[in-house]
Amino acid sequence: MFERIPSRLFWKLLLALLISGALSIVGAYIILRLSGHTPPPANEHLRIGIVPLLPFAPLLSITLAVVVTSAGLAWYLSRPLERLKWALRRAAEGRLDTRVHALMSGRRDEIVDLAEDFDRMATRLQQLQESRRILLHDISHELRSPLSRIQAAIGVLEQDPSQTGIMIDRITRRASASIR
Repeated sequence: MFERIPSRLFWKLLLALLISGALSIVGAYIILRLSGHTPPPANEHLRIGIVPLLPFAPLLSITLAVVVTSAGLAWYLSRPLERLKWALRRAAEGRLDTRVHALMSGRRDEIVDLAEDFDRMATRLQQLQESRRILLHDISHELRSPLSRIQAAIGVLEQDPSQTGIMIDRITRRASASIR
């Protein structure tokens, strides 16, 4: 039904959020350095050359928080779009009974509005398709009656060619009556 592998949108969102989180951490460090405030004291062994690094535990917890939050937000935004993509593919295959709003599990955002619009569109297409089927059935039925009468008249003509004038008049009258 749905893909188990995260979509391209998921990975793009995750990367964008991770980069923004990393830039926030770097920005905070730069602001601390430029403002003259010293970061919390670092252990002596956490140095790169002469530059002391931020303490490892806060940096790790911030990084973990950014990764978890980024993954959650990316999943939250990309998951309903995957469901819409699935529904659009099914509709393109002719399965107009597909509905997607129920799969949005209580969301209240623009993506759900889009799902509701999809459901309305699918319902309308289903109604139009049924109307088309009924119309074609009715047209087919209406054409069969006059055509069968004309075929019967042609059969009489083939059996008795002497009645050609009478039968042609009858065929013409019936064809004209069927058109009106």
